[in-house]
Amino acid sequence: MCNIVTFQFTCQHTLRRRRSRCGGTRHKITANSTKAACIAESFLTIYLQIECDRCQHTAWEDTWKLKLERANAFLAKLQQRDMTGFEEVAALVKDLDAEYATASWNTRTMFAHGPKPSVTRVKHSYYEKAASKLPQEVRPEDVVVKADKEWTEMDDLDYDGNYEASTDPVHPVSTDYSHPLDDDDGAWILEHLSEAGVVQTPDAINLDFENGHGWSWGEDNSDPEVQTSADAWQEEGRKILNQRREDDRNKYYRDWLYISRCEIRDFEGPEGNVIRDPMKAGGGGGGGKGGGKA
Repeated sequence: MCNIVTFQFTCQHTLRRRRSRCGGTRHKITANSTKAACIAESFLTIYLQIECDRCQHTAWEDTWKLKLERANAFLAKLQQRDMTGFEEVAALVKDLDAEYATASWNTRTMFAHGPKPSVTRVKHSYYEKAASKLPQEVRPEDVVVKADKEWTEMDDLDYDGNYEASTDPVHPVSTDYSHPLDDDDGAWILEHLSEAGVVQTPDAINLDFENGHGWSWGEDNSDPEVQTSADAWQEEGRKILNQRREDDRNKYYRDWLYISRCEIRDFEGPEGNVIRDPMKAGGGGGGGKGGGKA
């Protein structure tokens, strides 16, 4: 059965509200059709010590109409008898009409103006026996929580959330973080200095910049002359630069400045300890020579 409550006011008007609707599984067979057996009767009646909204609004309107009728009748008698003070009373009646219009507009929030739908009979339906949902209950032991690994047990995929690099050939993603110069041994400098017509010395060139020392290009060198593998490399570099100076001054100055910017230790020029700014071709050609012999 439907759960219906009836509200009864002091004006003897009633208001029915359906709190819940039944399924209509009980049927009543008539001569013409089959209806639900629910007759939608209220099981509870609540008495309210107020009038309904319509009666309250009617009483409010009657009070204002009586007040306006009395004011207009008094104004009409003043005009009929041609008495003084007609203009003042007419202004007061006009103010009373404006006050009524404003109060009538505010009554929309004073009383509950709403529809009162009737409680109709529900439509009939058929009862279906459903299985209990208790077997589908999820228990705590059914929920498997993935345990966190210790930091000693983690691998690379655990740190980045099983990230997979993109396989899109248009937008490749590289995870190789190695630097191109990680395994650089400095041999590219010799490749830059070497040419097809230059003959290399038979001795192996060892670019040992950390331990290379013992430069002996000048007689005033106070350090003892110690011949190392780096000395052979420096001697080879001087020969190549001297050959470049005879063949092409531009290449000579370019290679000389290039090697100087590579910060090769103690490489100060083939004939001295001072490196001057190279001059352009045709500008004398002597600016690249050392200022003095050590």
